[in-house]
Amino acid sequence: MKTDTDVSKAGFYTFRNLKPGVYEVFIDKTVQKDRDEILNYRPQHIFGLIVKPDECAVLNIAVHEGEALEEVGKPDVASEKAIILADELALLRKEIEELKKK
Repeated sequence: MKTDTDVSKAGFYTFRNLKPGVYEVFIDKTVQKDRDEILNYRPQHIFGLIVKPDECAVLNIAVHEGEALEEVGKPDVASEKAIILADELALLRKEIEELKKK
C-alpha cells in the first residue's frame, strides 16, 4: 500500500481498511526546498507497527536530514527459532568433536 503527501492534512497520512497485524513501514528519501536551500531527508525503515482490530493505530515519525537509510525498531523475529538453531549448532559441534577423536 502506498500514499503520498496531502497538504490539506498538515503532514498526516491515512490508510484505511488495514488488516490487524504487525507491519513494516518504508518512507522514501525526500528532497525539499526551503528558502533557496535544498534539504535531503533520510529514507526510513520502521519495524513493528501494530494494528489492532477496531482501533486507530498512530505512528509518529520524525524525518532527519541525511542520505543513509535510518532503521527504527527491531525486526519481528521469533526467539524460539533462534533457540532451536543454537541447539542444533551445539549438537553439530558435539558430533564434530566425536569425529575428531576417531
